[in-house]
Amino acid sequence: MKNKLFVTVFIFTLFSCERIELPDITDKGNNTFGMLVNGEVWTPFSLNIMSGPVSLSGIYYSNSSILSIVAYNSLREESVHLYFPNIIEPGNYYLDCGVEIPDSVSVFENCFTRFYKNINSDNKLENNFVLVNKSESNLHLTKLDTIKKIVSGTFSVNLHNFKGDILEITKGRFDVKINISYL
Repeated sequence: MKNKLFVTVFIFTLFSCERIELPDITDKGNNTFGMLVNGEVWTPFSLNIMSGPVSLSGIYYSNSSILSIVAYNSLREESVHLYFPNIIEPGNYYLDCGVEIPDSVSVFENCFTRFYKNINSDNKLENNFVLVNKSESNLHLTKLDTIKKIVSGTFSVNLHNFKGDILEITKGRFDVKINISYL
């Protein structure tokens, strides 16, 4: 138990001393993801030895042309979920919520494009930022290769919590090995 604690503290100290920068914009399937959240660099990170240092996944639903990317940072207890409908080829797109929104409470419970802050806190709604207006987003998809299973692009989006606070995500980029679903 002491060894496990020592390794965790060592890794945390090692990474907290390094200056974190956005990854380069690439399209080789390097499994990279990064963005600025209100001007601060955000990248996925995991202390889980089984999953490796990057907690990132992507899936492309080929029959419905939906791309979903999820990134998690265990040190910050934050995650981002991006939902891109109608993706059929490289080009410019909007992010989307993925559900019709009948009222303001539903958007915070059901929207697929979201950013969670302090995942383990009791104040879920205040820490849950979602896409309210898809015109406040953009995606420039540079690669969608379903044979090599690679998706790459850049994005930006404004997300809102139920109090009206805005989370501005800029300079987003991803180069992800994806799973393909035919459902």
